[in-house]
Amino acid sequence: MKKLAPLAAILVLLAGCGGEPPLPVTALAVTPAPLVEAAPPAPVALPAVPVPSLPRAGVQTFQGFPAEQVAYLVLDAATGEVLEEHNADAGLIPASTVKIVTAAGALAALGPAYRFTTDLLATGSTAGGTLSGDLVLRGGGDPLLEERHLLALAARLREAGVRRVTGRFIVDDSALPLVPQLALEQPADEPYNAGVSALSVSFNRLELRREGHGGPVYAVPPPGGGDLPPVRPNGTRSAVPVSDPALHAAGLFRRLAGGLGIALPPARRGIAPARTQLLARHESPPVAEIVSGMLRYSNNQVATLLGLSAARHLAGRPVPSADAASLLLADLRRRLPGLPWHEAVLVDQSGLAEADRLSPRLLAGLLAASRPGGALPPLLPLMAGSGLDGTLSRRLDRPEEALRVWGKTGTLAYATALAGYLLPEDGRPRAFALLIADPARRALYLQQEDMRAADRVAAPWREKARTLADALVARWLRPGTGLVAALSR
Repeated sequence: MKKLAPLAAILVLLAGCGGEPPLPVTALAVTPAPLVEAAPPAPVALPAVPVPSLPRAGVQTFQGFPAEQVAYLVLDAATGEVLEEHNADAGLIPASTVKIVTAAGALAALGPAYRFTTDLLATGSTAGGTLSGDLVLRGGGDPLLEERHLLALAARLREAGVRRVTGRFIVDDSALPLVPQLALEQPADEPYNAGVSALSVSFNRLELRREGHGGPVYAVPPPGGGDLPPVRPNGTRSAVPVSDPALHAAGLFRRLAGGLGIALPPARRGIAPARTQLLARHESPPVAEIVSGMLRYSNNQVATLLGLSAARHLAGRPVPSADAASLLLADLRRRLPGLPWHEAVLVDQSGLAEADRLSPRLLAGLLAASRPGGALPPLLPLMAGSGLDGTLSRRLDRPEEALRVWGKTGTLAYATALAGYLLPEDGRPRAFALLIADPARRALYLQQEDMRAADRVAAPWREKARTLADALVARWLRPGTGLVAALSR
């Protein structure tokens, strides 16, 4: 790979960044190849955003940010009346506010009460503790499947009298495409970038621990299948993605079943035979509950699985991530034809993709329509509350602001966003969207070899942008003041 400009050469231009922190194995006789995502296009330099006329003559910056790098819109949530706007039609980098679109699309396509299932199937019959046939672990895209749920399925298998299997142990993740890595532009060993499949466990990441000082590194839980990526443990522990989510899940199930006295052969990826019997099933929480956790804690794996599952429901088949994003947009456009969908560009469900672009007018309009009696299911009670939880737990937490902002944050290097709802003292809820981005600095950031060092350089910009965002939102909670005059100089 060609050596790019050293980081020191851009210190004058760059001022900071930061990614939004994450929270808190083959075949049958005839095995179709798993649907694997193609690599997304390589990142390119981002175009400059056109600058419309400023809201007030003479205003050139927002707390030092050029006016073209700031875009927002505030609406009366009930009437749709525009209360405040600047640059509201500009398509800027939305970062994790993309998850608002994913949430709305998943709730609309699947329904708030929909539940994902993970099934344990069998062919043949059981006699004397022996299953004379195949055992199938079939994933249905559950974003919140955990090891304890696999253990419960294994316990049900034991209750059915099975102690050994003469046939194959098949892992079926064909319901959704296998996405090995969410964003190729992001480091492959970062847990927030772990891939997904229809059978994913605990966000497809492993904790690494070191035995003593300088001792060997081991994974918790042990990898169930596939290899670990190259790792750089941070101190005594770190975390890394698994290389193959479904094979990892099947390996964990085999380990847990073995602890219950059930001997299984190594897992083989394949499709469940047409004629099987259901031995056990795990059901996820309802989609509305899953969406709420995703919006509050900004989990990329949950967002991707929700979007892929909604797209499968719309298309009747599994579709790649970029096509899934297009399907969700098309379905939302059909439900809300009055919004400026032509400005939207989405190629993923989480907001990690470089090509994603949304405008404040679209985001705020979508939020205003997501209400009781509206065109889309309500989003307000599913979001993080200021000073309360999720990514807003330590933001806008002063007495006059706490619990008055319910929204979704977004952070990439040189891109910050906040969108959601305001509950001001006057009792008139607002929907708002705010995007701040420096495309030129982000394009230069993406050229760096040492992304972690580049993130450290970008940190001051991120903090400055977050300060501006919180100041704007705080002013919107106190309507009737000269917003632009107060925040621009």
